[in-house]
Amino acid sequence: MSLSSALSEAHFCSLQSQSNVYGLAKFSTPCGRNKLLAASLRGQIICMEYQTVTGKLKPLPREVQFTYIPGDAEIVAIDAFSKTGKDKGVVIAIAFIKCDVDGKPMQYLNIYSDWEPEETFNLDKIAQSCQNVELQFLPFHLCHTDYINPDGRRETVFLLSGNDNHVHLFRELKNSDTFYQQPTNETFPEFMNINSSVMWIDIQHFESGHKRITGFCCQNGYVQVVTVKTMTKEILSCWSTQHDGLTTSLHLFSADTSVECPSFVRTENEGEEVKKKPNFNLVVTSALELTVNYRNVLERGLVDVKHLPDSERYDSVLCSCVTDIDFDGENEILLGTYGQELLIYKFFPTQTSETQPSVESAGSPRTSPREIFNDGQFKMISRRSYSSPILALDYIDITGDGLYEIAVLTMKGLHILQHSLHTVAFLCQERLKCATSLGTRQDAFDELMTENLDTS
Repeated sequence: MSLSSALSEAHFCSLQSQSNVYGLAKFSTPCGRNKLLAASLRGQIICMEYQTVTGKLKPLPREVQFTYIPGDAEIVAIDAFSKTGKDKGVVIAIAFIKCDVDGKPMQYLNIYSDWEPEETFNLDKIAQSCQNVELQFLPFHLCHTDYINPDGRRETVFLLSGNDNHVHLFRELKNSDTFYQQPTNETFPEFMNINSSVMWIDIQHFESGHKRITGFCCQNGYVQVVTVKTMTKEILSCWSTQHDGLTTSLHLFSADTSVECPSFVRTENEGEEVKKKPNFNLVVTSALELTVNYRNVLERGLVDVKHLPDSERYDSVLCSCVTDIDFDGENEILLGTYGQELLIYKFFPTQTSETQPSVESAGSPRTSPREIFNDGQFKMISRRSYSSPILALDYIDITGDGLYEIAVLTMKGLHILQHSLHTVAFLCQERLKCATSLGTRQDAFDELMTENLDTS
């Protein structure tokens, strides 16, 4: 049985009302425990975590009462991040809409942050410390990213897109828990002159944080990818393309995973610093079209397109997630559809590689997506059905056992999918045996094998 299909449901937590595509967030506590927040439209926010109770690991979902969210409000988006360094803590942001006495919709962003280094982490206390910001636009995607100041100092900021065709930046005042809104024209120039509402944003840093690559997709199907120097804010390159209809999500990712080699494994490049050139792919989901993956964006722009076959057969694709689901070192693409299906796709390279066309000869990136690079194809390797549409996906070690789980947010609630522990334990043992044949010290292998891998 493959690891992608050997997934079992570890837990399900229902919601009082349906959520939406921006209703799932994750964060880590200062002690390293991972938690999930699932928000329903009617104001209910569930915190999902696992704890050891009487010697057994048990799920402990509970509702958290966040202040200054009226009972008649509709939660649009939620996001959270963990502070690092001496100012450890958690910051949670919630965007919502409520109507005033005249029935006019009003939009707000609540930011919660209150934790002292010497105190025990208390989510309920954070939920009572709120900064309320009135918005002049309807909010959409709420996310966070690292911003590197001209002096090299790194900070985490919130980005919120709206129906005004802008992306809004919220920064924290230094040595304060107060956030303020700042124009993005100087800090994030890639968000200037957008002609449609941004539905999804993804930002990745590379070259030790000296550069970033930003991708976003819009309500009218417009997709843009930009690389920027983080210190000077100089735009280095920009690619764009137009899809037919609404684009629902977007993710930048590397085709393969990067894991630090254990110290007891000898490698051919031992003692040498191996610098790997970044290779970003871009997956874009659509409400009407096939999901597409643009490969090696930094070298090929948006012309090397691979379609995910049959991804449009199960109604609109609402969300996506990228991770190595079968532990082979290559990332797979997970899609959640309105047709209540969880789809998993894997890329299969061709055995022989023909000479590939250059970006210049491949056509303009503004042309419709065409598959012109014959280096492989995506195939669906797993499909799983649910009883309601899938709104959001994430991959997180929620149980704290070192093995990641899949969080699936549907209209009815939050599902936690767990890998088969027997299959994973067997795979771990086989790879440890393989490591010994490559020159690993036998005593180090024997020491690892004494660890309890029994999953019975």
